[in-house]
Amino acid sequence: MTEVEWNFLEGMMRSLGYARSLDSQSLSCLINEASRANKIHGLRFGQLEKRLTHLLFADDCLIFMDATVEEGRAFTEVLQKYSDLSGQCINFSKSNLCVGRKISQAEGQRLASSIGVTFTENHSKYLGLPAFVGRNKREAFGLVRNKVWDKLQGWKMGLFSQAGREGILWGRELLLKGTRWRVNDGRKVRINEDKWIPRGPPFTLRTPAEVPPNSLVETLINEAGDWKLEAIEEKMNKDDIPWILGIQTIQDSGEDGLIWNPTLDGEYTVASGYRMKQSEKEGAETSNKSITTGWWTAVWHSNLTPKVKNFIWRVCHNWVPSKTELAKRGIKLDRTSASLLNRLKQSVMLYGNVLGSREPLLLFAIEIFKGNLVAAEVKYHHGFVSILMAKCMALRLGLHLSHKMNTTPFYLTSDNQTAINHLLTRKVSRTDWGMQLKDILGSHLLDDCIEIRYVNRDSNRVAHSLTRWAYKLKSNSFWSEVLPSCAAAILDAEKPDLV
Repeated sequence: MTEVEWNFLEGMMRSLGYARSLDSQSLSCLINEASRANKIHGLRFGQLEKRLTHLLFADDCLIFMDATVEEGRAFTEVLQKYSDLSGQCINFSKSNLCVGRKISQAEGQRLASSIGVTFTENHSKYLGLPAFVGRNKREAFGLVRNKVWDKLQGWKMGLFSQAGREGILWGRELLLKGTRWRVNDGRKVRINEDKWIPRGPPFTLRTPAEVPPNSLVETLINEAGDWKLEAIEEKMNKDDIPWILGIQTIQDSGEDGLIWNPTLDGEYTVASGYRMKQSEKEGAETSNKSITTGWWTAVWHSNLTPKVKNFIWRVCHNWVPSKTELAKRGIKLDRTSASLLNRLKQSVMLYGNVLGSREPLLLFAIEIFKGNLVAAEVKYHHGFVSILMAKCMALRLGLHLSHKMNTTPFYLTSDNQTAINHLLTRKVSRTDWGMQLKDILGSHLLDDCIEIRYVNRDSNRVAHSLTRWAYKLKSNSFWSEVLPSCAAAILDAEKPDLV
């Protein structure tokens, strides 16, 4: 066979779907040619030089151009040339045009008439997705997300390949393992059936409580928002009680919500899901000692120079003469900058501190003015919480102390960078500790705050010393003007020029 008829080739190409592809490519080439000739300018993104003139999908074509009669005429010429070359006719009755917010409807209608298409104010959706998306992406795509979720709730096995089924089941299993409830009022969370204990997977009670099925957590909370201690001690296993008491319920702070536990802010990320899966493969029972030993083995057998290896060893064993180590050896250092000293002379410094996490918690707040104690308060808290949660609770205690003592203006300080950053950006995390900051930001506690600042742990030595001393008392305490001798000595040594 040496010759092939054109009608045969055309028939084969159409049956295989290539003809439609060639038609689309032809139209695309004509539009690009008009763009290069500056007849159609397309859509520009920011400062990028490249412009978007059209998008093709199946039988549909989206064209982007300036809202001028000249560009409309140029586009009409493109369509006419395409019809002449391909033999395809444009269905103008099914074509429409919409304009941006800066173009009036009258101008839009005039442009649509010049092209011969119908004017519409807005393409609300295209292929099930919103055609226009503003800054609120969550609102725009929330409906799509809900539809996908509804589909997954009732999906049929036959609709997916084996790999697809395994992928969905793997993802669902992973999400269920890392997700738990954040308790606010307890009205959505069931005591025995749901995952709400912030202890780590599986986030459930170690021993089922002696309560009826589907009992809600709100039955364990009184009207003031505090835990019913007697009821909890009566119905719960002793290993679960500290974790329950560590959960902070705040009135009017919203309803219970699901959070992704492996991340700091409670939001799921692909990286956190991958790390969680990898940790399961590697085994969670690896001892810290074996990890440390393996790490040092890798250091000594690495290609680093002996000098670098020696430096790493000295740093890890506290042999480098840093400020912290020099202070431990009795060398006096100026830990406070001159600018901070000047501001200390004028305003109250408010510190927040905490002792304990997997033991009964001690919250501590101290106010210092011109190097002298204004007030210090300690609250002994039964329950286990994370360090970040404890720091946020201590900040909240300190702000209430400032309000009670009427000490304004003040500087708010903490040695926890995450808590300080969230207060500065007024970003509220969906996690347990985020609810503490939400309560602070939603109140007037920061109205008289001059500055929120992070300080390193060494700058908080007075607070840490007093916290350790007060921990021995294991009770709520309050001091005014006079500190215990251990903390007073540190205060005099660190800020002698202010006393």
